[in-house]
Amino acid sequence: MTLLNVENLCIDIPGPRGTLHAVRGVSFHVDKGEILCIVGESGCGKSLTSHALLGLSPRVAQVEAAAFSFDGTDLRRLSERQWQGLRGQRLSMIFQDPMTSLNPSFTIGALLIEVYRRHHPGPRGKARARAIEILRKVGISNAEERLDQYPHQLSGGLRQRVMIAMGLICGPDLLIADEPTTALDVNIQLQILRLLQDLKRDMGLGMVFVTHDLGLVARFADRVAVMYAGRIVETAPVAELFARPCHPYTRALINCIPAPGKTRPGAALGAIPGVVPSLVGPQAGCAFRDRCAHATPLCQTRLERRHDGAGHAYECHYTPEETAA
Repeated sequence: MTLLNVENLCIDIPGPRGTLHAVRGVSFHVDKGEILCIVGESGCGKSLTSHALLGLSPRVAQVEAAAFSFDGTDLRRLSERQWQGLRGQRLSMIFQDPMTSLNPSFTIGALLIEVYRRHHPGPRGKARARAIEILRKVGISNAEERLDQYPHQLSGGLRQRVMIAMGLICGPDLLIADEPTTALDVNIQLQILRLLQDLKRDMGLGMVFVTHDLGLVARFADRVAVMYAGRIVETAPVAELFARPCHPYTRALINCIPAPGKTRPGAALGAIPGVVPSLVGPQAGCAFRDRCAHATPLCQTRLERRHDGAGHAYECHYTPEETAA
Protein backbone atom coordinates (compact mmCIF):
# COMPACT_ATOMS: atom_id res chain seq x y z
CA MET A 1 0.00 0.00 0.00
CA THR A 2 1.46 3.35 -1.09
CA LEU A 3 1.37 5.98 1.65
CA LEU A 4 3.18 8.83 -0.07
CA ASN A 5 3.46 9.55 -3.78
CA VAL A 6 5.53 12.43 -5.15
CA GLU A 7 5.91 13.11 -8.87
CA ASN A 8 7.98 15.87 -10.48
CA LEU A 9 8.38 17.98 -7.33
CA CYS A 10 10.04 21.32 -8.09
CA ILE A 11 11.05 23.96 -5.54
CA ASP A 12 12.27 27.32 -6.86
CA ILE A 13 13.52 30.15 -4.65
CA PRO A 14 13.75 33.64 -6.21
CA GLY A 15 16.90 35.59 -5.37
CA PRO A 16 18.74 38.76 -6.38
CA ARG A 17 20.97 36.86 -8.85
CA GLY A 18 18.17 34.79 -10.34
CA THR A 19 15.97 31.86 -9.40
CA LEU A 20 17.55 29.04 -7.42
CA HIS A 21 16.22 25.72 -8.76
CA ALA A 22 16.79 23.91 -5.47
CA VAL A 23 14.69 20.80 -6.20
CA ARG A 24 14.22 19.81 -9.83
CA GLY A 25 11.71 17.16 -10.88
CA VAL A 26 11.98 14.83 -7.88
CA SER A 27 9.78 11.72 -7.91
CA PHE A 28 9.49 8.87 -5.38
CA HIS A 29 6.99 6.89 -3.33
CA VAL A 30 6.90 5.35 0.14
CA ASP A 31 4.91 2.23 1.03
CA LYS A 32 3.45 1.37 4.41
CA GLY A 33 6.10 -0.26 6.63
CA GLU A 34 8.95 0.78 4.30
CA ILE A 35 12.05 2.88 4.97
CA LEU A 36 13.13 5.06 2.04
CA CYS A 37 16.53 6.70 2.53
CA ILE A 38 17.29 9.89 0.60
CA VAL A 39 21.07 10.25 0.46
CA GLY A 40 23.38 12.86 -1.02
CA GLU A 41 25.90 15.61 -0.34
CA SER A 42 25.06 18.64 1.79
CA GLY A 43 23.15 21.22 -0.21
CA CYS A 44 21.64 18.78 -2.71
CA GLY A 45 18.02 19.50 -1.69
CA LYS A 46 17.34 16.66 0.77
CA SER A 47 16.06 18.82 3.62
CA LEU A 48 14.02 21.09 1.36
CA THR A 49 12.35 18.01 -0.08
CA SER A 50 11.58 16.57 3.36
CA HIS A 51 10.19 19.89 4.63
CA ALA A 52 7.95 20.17 1.55
CA LEU A 53 6.38 16.82 2.51
CA LEU A 54 4.89 18.56 5.58
CA GLY A 55 4.10 21.86 3.92
CA LEU A 56 6.99 23.57 5.72
CA SER A 57 8.77 25.09 2.72
CA PRO A 58 10.10 28.65 3.07
CA ARG A 59 7.46 31.27 2.35
CA VAL A 60 9.38 32.63 -0.63
CA ALA A 61 9.68 29.15 -2.18
CA GLN A 62 7.58 28.26 -5.20
CA VAL A 63 6.53 24.61 -4.82
CA GLU A 64 4.96 22.68 -7.70
CA ALA A 65 4.37 18.98 -8.36
CA ALA A 66 2.56 16.84 -10.92
CA ALA A 67 1.35 14.58 -8.07
CA PHE A 68 1.73 15.08 -4.34
CA SER A 69 -0.50 12.80 -2.28
CA PHE A 70 -0.61 11.09 1.09
CA ASP A 71 -2.87 8.06 1.52
CA GLY A 72 -5.10 9.31 -1.29
CA THR A 73 -5.21 12.94 -0.06
CA ASP A 74 -3.93 15.55 -2.53
CA LEU A 75 -1.55 17.62 -0.42
CA ARG A 76 -1.46 20.39 -3.02
CA ARG A 77 -5.05 21.35 -2.22
CA LEU A 78 -4.72 21.56 1.57
CA SER A 79 -5.28 24.84 3.38
CA GLU A 80 -2.97 25.78 6.25
CA ARG A 81 -5.70 24.74 8.70
CA GLN A 82 -5.93 21.31 7.05
CA TRP A 83 -2.12 20.98 7.14
CA GLN A 84 -2.15 21.69 10.87
CA GLY A 85 -4.64 18.87 11.37
CA LEU A 86 -2.42 16.48 9.41
CA ARG A 87 1.02 17.40 10.80
CA GLY A 88 1.88 15.53 13.96
CA GLN A 89 -1.23 13.39 13.66
CA ARG A 90 -0.65 11.23 10.55
CA LEU A 91 2.48 12.90 9.15
CA SER A 92 5.29 13.62 11.58
CA MET A 93 8.92 14.70 11.51
CA ILE A 94 12.12 14.32 13.50
CA PHE A 95 14.26 17.41 12.95
CA GLN A 96 18.02 17.46 12.58
CA ASP A 97 19.07 19.23 15.78
CA PRO A 98 16.94 18.53 18.87
CA MET A 99 18.65 21.25 20.90
CA THR A 100 17.30 23.96 18.59
CA SER A 101 14.01 22.14 17.85
CA LEU A 102 12.97 21.70 21.50
CA ASN A 103 11.83 24.94 23.19
CA PRO A 104 14.24 25.49 26.11
CA SER A 105 11.58 27.42 28.06
CA PHE A 106 9.31 24.39 28.47
CA THR A 107 9.74 21.05 30.19
CA ILE A 108 9.76 17.82 28.20
CA GLY A 109 6.34 17.00 29.62
CA ALA A 110 4.83 20.33 28.56
CA LEU A 111 6.12 19.90 25.00
CA LEU A 112 4.82 16.34 24.62
CA ILE A 113 1.46 17.06 26.25
CA GLU A 114 0.91 20.09 24.00
CA VAL A 115 1.45 18.00 20.86
CA TYR A 116 -0.91 15.26 22.04
CA ARG A 117 -3.71 17.60 23.18
CA ARG A 118 -3.49 19.56 19.93
CA HIS A 119 -4.81 16.51 18.10
CA HIS A 120 -6.58 14.69 20.94
CA PRO A 121 -8.41 17.23 23.09
CA GLY A 122 -9.18 15.84 26.53
CA PRO A 123 -8.02 15.65 30.13
CA ARG A 124 -4.44 16.66 30.80
CA GLY A 125 -3.97 13.51 32.87
CA LYS A 126 -4.67 11.33 29.84
CA ALA A 127 -2.13 13.28 27.78
CA ARG A 128 0.45 12.96 30.57
CA ALA A 129 -0.08 9.19 30.73
CA ARG A 130 0.41 8.99 26.95
CA ALA A 131 3.62 11.05 27.24
CA ILE A 132 5.00 8.65 29.86
CA GLU A 133 4.04 5.67 27.70
CA ILE A 134 5.75 7.00 24.58
CA LEU A 135 8.92 7.98 26.48
CA ARG A 136 9.18 4.43 27.76
CA LYS A 137 8.57 3.12 24.24
CA VAL A 138 11.58 5.05 22.89
CA GLY A 139 13.80 3.65 25.65
CA ILE A 140 13.89 6.49 28.19
CA SER A 141 14.05 5.22 31.76
CA ASN A 142 12.48 7.11 34.70
CA ALA A 143 9.96 8.58 32.26
CA GLU A 144 7.85 10.30 34.91
CA GLU A 145 10.88 12.19 36.25
CA ARG A 146 12.02 13.15 32.74
CA LEU A 147 8.71 14.95 32.11
CA ASP A 148 9.73 17.63 34.61
CA GLN A 149 13.17 18.21 33.09
CA TYR A 150 14.17 20.84 30.52
CA PRO A 151 15.94 20.01 27.21
CA HIS A 152 19.31 21.36 28.42
CA GLN A 153 19.26 18.88 31.31
CA LEU A 154 19.32 15.90 28.92
CA SER A 155 22.18 14.38 26.95
CA GLY A 156 22.22 14.53 23.14
CA GLY A 157 21.00 10.95 22.84
CA LEU A 158 18.11 11.55 25.26
CA ARG A 159 17.10 14.76 23.47
CA GLN A 160 16.98 12.86 20.21
CA ARG A 161 14.80 10.17 21.82
CA VAL A 162 12.47 12.93 23.06
CA MET A 163 12.25 14.27 19.50
CA ILE A 164 11.33 10.77 18.30
CA ALA A 165 8.74 10.48 21.08
CA MET A 166 7.25 13.83 20.05
CA GLY A 167 6.98 12.59 16.46
CA LEU A 168 5.31 9.34 17.54
CA ILE A 169 3.02 10.45 20.35
CA CYS A 170 -0.05 10.71 18.09
CA GLY A 171 0.66 7.43 16.26
CA PRO A 172 1.47 8.73 12.74
CA ASP A 173 1.42 6.64 9.57
CA LEU A 174 4.50 8.31 8.05
CA LEU A 175 7.60 9.55 9.86
CA ILE A 176 10.14 11.85 8.20
CA ALA A 177 13.57 11.86 9.83
CA ASP A 178 15.85 14.68 8.66
CA GLU A 179 19.41 13.55 9.51
CA PRO A 180 18.40 12.64 13.09
CA THR A 181 21.78 11.11 14.02
CA THR A 182 24.18 13.74 12.60
CA ALA A 183 25.23 15.27 15.94
CA LEU A 184 25.46 11.98 17.84
CA ASP A 185 28.43 9.71 18.48
CA VAL A 186 28.61 6.32 16.77
CA ASN A 187 27.24 4.26 19.67
CA ILE A 188 24.22 6.55 20.14
CA GLN A 189 23.65 6.59 16.37
CA LEU A 190 23.38 2.81 16.39
CA GLN A 191 20.94 2.89 19.31
CA ILE A 192 18.71 5.43 17.54
CA LEU A 193 18.72 3.43 14.31
CA ARG A 194 17.79 0.22 16.11
CA LEU A 195 15.03 2.08 17.94
CA LEU A 196 13.58 3.42 14.67
CA GLN A 197 13.70 -0.04 13.09
CA ASP A 198 11.90 -1.54 16.09
CA LEU A 199 9.25 1.18 15.98
CA LYS A 200 8.76 0.67 12.25
CA ARG A 201 8.20 -3.03 12.83
CA ASP A 202 5.92 -2.61 15.86
CA MET A 203 3.84 0.30 14.55
CA GLY A 204 3.90 -0.40 10.79
CA LEU A 205 5.36 3.03 10.07
CA GLY A 206 6.38 4.25 6.67
CA MET A 207 9.55 6.31 6.94
CA VAL A 208 11.57 8.81 4.90
CA PHE A 209 15.11 8.91 6.32
CA VAL A 210 17.31 11.77 5.10
CA THR A 211 21.07 11.35 5.47
CA HIS A 212 24.45 11.89 3.82
CA ASP A 213 25.93 8.74 5.38
CA LEU A 214 25.92 5.71 3.06
CA GLY A 215 27.09 3.54 5.95
CA LEU A 216 23.79 4.19 7.74
CA VAL A 217 21.87 3.56 4.52
CA ALA A 218 23.43 0.12 4.03
CA ARG A 219 22.22 -1.18 7.40
CA PHE A 220 18.95 0.72 7.69
CA ALA A 221 17.11 1.29 4.40
CA ASP A 222 14.69 -0.81 2.36
CA ARG A 223 15.05 1.42 -0.70
CA VAL A 224 17.47 4.25 -1.51
CA ALA A 225 17.09 7.45 -3.52
CA VAL A 226 20.44 9.09 -4.38
CA MET A 227 20.11 12.86 -4.77
CA TYR A 228 22.49 15.25 -6.50
CA ALA A 229 22.06 18.96 -7.32
CA GLY A 230 18.33 18.93 -6.71
CA ARG A 231 17.55 15.74 -8.63
CA ILE A 232 17.19 12.09 -7.71
CA VAL A 233 19.74 10.45 -10.00
CA GLU A 234 19.21 6.82 -8.92
CA THR A 235 16.68 4.76 -6.96
CA ALA A 236 16.94 1.08 -6.07
CA PRO A 237 16.42 -1.48 -3.30
CA VAL A 238 19.33 -1.12 -0.89
CA ALA A 239 21.03 -4.45 -1.68
CA GLU A 240 20.69 -3.84 -5.42
CA LEU A 241 22.15 -0.34 -5.16
CA PHE A 242 25.33 -1.49 -3.41
CA ALA A 243 25.70 -4.57 -5.61
CA ARG A 244 25.16 -2.72 -8.90
CA PRO A 245 25.36 1.09 -8.70
CA CYS A 246 24.47 2.45 -12.13
CA HIS A 247 24.97 6.21 -11.92
CA PRO A 248 28.58 7.48 -11.86
CA TYR A 249 27.77 9.69 -8.86
CA THR A 250 26.46 6.73 -6.86
CA ARG A 251 29.60 4.74 -7.67
CA ALA A 252 31.77 7.71 -6.67
CA LEU A 253 29.97 7.98 -3.31
CA ILE A 254 30.41 4.27 -2.61
CA ASN A 255 34.10 4.44 -3.56
CA CYS A 256 34.60 7.12 -0.88
CA ILE A 257 33.71 4.61 1.86
CA PRO A 258 36.69 2.75 3.35
CA ALA A 259 36.10 -0.99 2.91
CA PRO A 260 37.19 -3.21 5.83
CA GLY A 261 39.79 -5.69 4.59
CA LYS A 262 40.18 -3.90 1.25
CA THR A 263 41.31 -0.37 2.05
CA ARG A 264 44.96 -0.55 3.10
CA PRO A 265 46.00 1.35 6.24
CA GLY A 266 47.47 4.70 5.22
CA ALA A 267 46.00 4.51 1.70
CA ALA A 268 44.38 7.64 0.27
CA LEU A 269 40.63 7.71 0.73
CA GLY A 270 38.35 8.14 -2.25
CA ALA A 271 37.16 11.65 -3.13
CA ILE A 272 34.95 13.25 -5.78
CA PRO A 273 36.82 16.04 -7.61
CA GLY A 274 35.26 19.42 -8.27
CA VAL A 275 32.32 21.14 -6.60
CA VAL A 276 28.54 20.98 -6.88
CA PRO A 277 27.40 23.29 -9.71
CA SER A 278 25.33 26.42 -9.12
CA LEU A 279 21.59 25.83 -9.48
CA VAL A 280 20.82 29.49 -10.15
CA GLY A 281 19.43 30.15 -13.60
CA PRO A 282 18.54 27.74 -16.43
CA GLN A 283 19.65 24.11 -16.01
CA ALA A 284 20.27 21.58 -18.76
CA GLY A 285 21.79 18.13 -19.08
CA CYS A 286 23.52 16.14 -16.34
CA ALA A 287 24.55 18.29 -13.35
CA PHE A 288 27.34 15.81 -12.52
CA ARG A 289 29.07 16.08 -15.90
CA ASP A 290 31.81 18.52 -14.77
CA ARG A 291 32.89 16.06 -12.03
CA CYS A 292 32.41 12.84 -14.00
CA ALA A 293 35.34 11.03 -15.60
CA HIS A 294 33.03 9.58 -18.28
CA ALA A 295 31.34 12.82 -19.42
CA THR A 296 30.98 13.58 -23.15
CA PRO A 297 29.23 16.40 -25.06
CA LEU A 298 26.09 14.23 -25.00
CA CYS A 299 25.86 14.83 -21.23
CA GLN A 300 24.90 18.45 -21.90
CA THR A 301 21.63 17.33 -23.48
CA ARG A 302 18.37 16.31 -21.84
CA LEU A 303 18.53 13.14 -19.72
CA GLU A 304 16.28 10.13 -20.12
CA ARG A 305 15.52 7.90 -17.15
CA ARG A 306 16.81 4.36 -17.62
CA HIS A 307 15.59 1.23 -15.83
CA ASP A 308 17.83 -1.63 -14.76
CA GLY A 309 15.61 -4.36 -13.38
CA ALA A 310 12.64 -4.15 -11.02
CA GLY A 311 12.63 -1.00 -8.94
CA HIS A 312 16.06 0.18 -10.15
CA ALA A 313 16.18 3.41 -12.17
CA TYR A 314 18.87 5.99 -12.91
CA GLU A 315 19.51 9.12 -14.97
CA CYS A 316 22.51 8.73 -17.25
CA HIS A 317 23.07 8.64 -21.00
CA TYR A 318 25.31 5.59 -20.56
CA THR A 319 24.88 2.14 -19.07
CA PRO A 320 27.12 0.97 -16.19
CA GLU A 321 29.02 -1.26 -18.63
CA GLU A 322 29.78 1.71 -20.91
CA THR A 323 31.02 3.96 -18.09
CA ALA A 324 33.01 1.12 -16.52
CA ALA A 325 34.79 0.56 -19.82
